[in-house]
Amino acid sequence: MTEKTSLVPLDAPAPFPGSMPLRNDRHEKFAFKRALLMPKAEAYRSAGWAARDDHAAAGNASRLERRADVAERIAYLQRTGREANFRAKRHRLEEFLWNVHESRISDLWETVEVEKRDKKGNAVLDAEGKPIMVKRQVPRLLSELSEDAQRVIETCSVDGNGRVVPKLYSKMQANQELRKLLGIGILTADDDADDPSRLSDEALIARLAELSRMLGIDIDLSCNFGGGKLP
Repeated sequence: MTEKTSLVPLDAPAPFPGSMPLRNDRHEKFAFKRALLMPKAEAYRSAGWAARDDHAAAGNASRLERRADVAERIAYLQRTGREANFRAKRHRLEEFLWNVHESRISDLWETVEVEKRDKKGNAVLDAEGKPIMVKRQVPRLLSELSEDAQRVIETCSVDGNGRVVPKLYSKMQANQELRKLLGIGILTADDDADDPSRLSDEALIARLAELSRMLGIDIDLSCNFGGGKLP
């Protein structure tokens, strides 16, 4: 009878705490989201669990995060894979900015019919004695808004009727931040060198002379600049 031998060396180092993916897929997703500093309630929901409200979701997430294996996994993911974490965080930031950029104010309001009233607050009646109805735009209840709509609200105020009036983040600011993030409209050193409008007079004449030689044609480059004449 032959004796079985292990394929793992006896002196092999033990896995670093948190280096192995968690067996529970939801726990692994939660750990990854928390390593990206996603809020607890949001990370809990995005991992696949449901909760009656944010308070309950945050409480469940806190209990989950106190598990030794989950805590070790979060700590490990935060220490390693910095480049991957940076890309994921950049993606989250870009996604938020696009949500603000493409948000619609109409998603926060609804049209309702109410009785028309005079300055004293009395209902205005028609010829038949029935209240005259008029349409009004009123803010939707925050609890009725979608998660995407709620995320693009910057502040809320309360009007004279006690209604909560939301205010969206600035679309213009989101546009500017997106342009910075994506490098749109930013001149690089190469762009600057290739822009004729940024060349000095002497450099522009030299470039035109070089082009004329390359094309094999004669160009009269005698021009006046600021009162002086360049040959």
